[in-house]
Order: sequence, then C-alpha cells, then structure tokens
Amino acid sequence: MSEFESNLVCPICKTNNYCKVNSKTGCWCFDEKVPKALIDSLATDAINKHCICINCIKNFKASQSKQ
Repeated sequence: MSEFESNLVCPICKTNNYCKVNSKTGCWCFDEKVPKALIDSLATDAINKHCICINCIKNFKASQSKQ
C-alpha cells in the first residue's frame, strides 16, 4: 500500500476515512472535534498522518458519554 493510500485508511477500523485534506474545499475533519483521548490511543506513527473516520469518532464519543 502506498503512503497516499494508507492515509485514506482510518487507523482504528482500517476502512476508508474519506479524507479530502488535499482538496480545494478541505476535509470534513477540519471541522470535527476529535477527542484528545482518542488521538492518544493511536500508535505514535499514526498521529497527524491519518484521519480517524467519522464513525470511529462518533462511536468513541458515544462510549464516553455512557461512562
């Protein structure tokens, strides 16, 4: 897998993260608040290199609200 392709994969669930960071309109992830605890759970080499998909972000937020 090329570096570009790997950047399109969520580091948590390994599905397409639909990142459009290189598009003229930007990526949805620019507007989504990603909890620090979720980012901290990633492998060091994935931080700031892969977008976490919206489903993983929502699932994490939902699991935190139940605690």
